[in-house]
Amino acid sequence: MSTNFGRRACLLTVAAGAALLAACAGSPAGAPAGSTTGSSSADPGADSAEQLPGPISPDDPGADVAAPPSWLPIGPAGPADPAPDMWYSRLQNKDCPGLADLNPDTSQLWTAAFTLCAAVVSQDAGDWQVGAEQLAAVSRPGPSDCLERATYDTLTALVAFRTTHPGTRINPASPQTLACALELTGLSTLGGTQTDTGPVCTSGGASIRLLGRLVSVTTVTVGARSVPAEQQAENTVFFVAPPADAPGTVSVTVGDAAGRFPGSATLQYTSDSGLAVDGPCSSSGTSPDAPSNPDQPSDTNMNTDPPSSTNPDPSSDAPVGTSTSSAGWG
Repeated sequence: MSTNFGRRACLLTVAAGAALLAACAGSPAGAPAGSTTGSSSADPGADSAEQLPGPISPDDPGADVAAPPSWLPIGPAGPADPAPDMWYSRLQNKDCPGLADLNPDTSQLWTAAFTLCAAVVSQDAGDWQVGAEQLAAVSRPGPSDCLERATYDTLTALVAFRTTHPGTRINPASPQTLACALELTGLSTLGGTQTDTGPVCTSGGASIRLLGRLVSVTTVTVGARSVPAEQQAENTVFFVAPPADAPGTVSVTVGDAAGRFPGSATLQYTSDSGLAVDGPCSSSGTSPDAPSNPDQPSDTNMNTDPPSSTNPDPSSDAPVGTSTSSAGWG
């Protein structure tokens, strides 16, 4: 009986050893027996790879597919100026209701601009479609009409982008560029927007408006004297005429912290009270605060109408600078 027991023990030992050898042969070196590492190790993580998001579909409503074109650049244009400056200023600020208040009823470009301004603000698909159709009927303005040309180019680029990316929400930002080249083109001693040549007193003190396309003006040079500039709006800049040693004309230039702007203007001084647009004066240099002559207007406010026989008509609202109204802005 002891012999049979010994044989069974030997057989069990051999069987256990065979099983151990088989297990070791099926596992790669260094891997514990029973490990599942095998054919799946050739593609690690194949079954559990993270799915990365793909490109956004252009047809996905509200998706920001790409940065849209920029909005209108700086004019410079003044909100208190006549057309097209006033319209451009409000359009650049996306003041769509303000545009409606200034409807000239004659400009196809203005009509398209008003509709597309509303489209940008409301994101209404109907406004985009109508505005695109209105803009398609407009011819591109010439280079001399810098504000109208910038308006046309900006709106055309936005419509093209919206057509390529339907449903995309567009909120364009204004670039730090200019629609019109900076330049001093004239002066107004009447405070208007059209150049006039009315002389001022040699005693100085008259408020004079700079005309042209101006922004960030810091210094006005009158002859050899530098005087500060008062920028009341984007393209509305005044200065106070300094005293002059004698009647005559002097050159006026302007500049900012970086240097002088192109262009110049001429300011005329006089000692004749009957000619000066800013009130009585004399060759001895009457102070601008001196009592006024009752026969002459004493108010130096820019809205005071001068005698029509000696001064230009201040009622004209013609555009100034490099822009004209030929594109139908008013």
